[in-house]
This record gives sequence, structure tokens and C-alpha cells, in this order.
Amino acid sequence: MRLNPGIAWAIKLNSGATTTTINVAQLHVSSIALNSGAGHDEITLGPVSGIVPVEVNGGALTVHFHRPSGTQASIEVSGGAVSLDADGKSMHGIGQLHYASPGFSGAADGYRIQVNGGACTVSLDTATESG
Repeated sequence: MRLNPGIAWAIKLNSGATTTTINVAQLHVSSIALNSGAGHDEITLGPVSGIVPVEVNGGALTVHFHRPSGTQASIEVSGGAVSLDADGKSMHGIGQLHYASPGFSGAADGYRIQVNGGACTVSLDTATESG
């Protein structure tokens, strides 16, 4: 599906067990919300205007976020067993993990990402989408 890049999009997707690839690198996005039972999600983000919320909810989740270099982001992962690899920093735990890029706290523009699930494996980088 192709979307008009001239307007701001609020993207919401509800599904069961899925493998999802979302590439909004060329779109103006006002929010993203994904809800699934179990999911493997690959999300490529683009340049951002304002603080844009991104929320992913589900049971067993593997989520990879890619953003342009220099784009600020914070990410919070919560659930049972959680794993977060953010900009090369790896964290593992039970309950909740948090990471913010160095300039996020004072930034006017950036992504505020929340991932909630039973078991979560999440990555955040400034690379292009995985193979």
C-alpha cells in the first residue's frame, strides 16, 4: 500500500500473530500504534517533526526500529522478560527497561517509543532495515 506523503498519518494496526514490515521513512507520521497477539515487526521511521508517539502492544514481541541518523528517540520496553538493544547498548531484565538518545531530553523533535508485551526483544538503531 502507498500513502500520500503530503499529509500527516496516524497509523493504527490491529492483528493476531503477524510478521509486519512498516516503512514510513518518506511519510509525515503523527503517531503509530500496533496491537498484536504475537508479532515480529520491522519499523523504519523517517525524519520527525514534534514528539511522535509510537506504541507496540502484544504477547511475544520482536520489534526492530530503524531511524535516520541524528533523529532523537526514547524507548521504554515493559513486560515479563525484556531485552533492549538501543544504539549498540544492550540491556536485559524483568519488568521494564528504558533508553533515551543523548539529546532526547531537550529535543523538540523525536520519537517516544513504548513497547508492552509478555516477552519482548526490541532493537533501536540508525541503520536501514534488516536483510
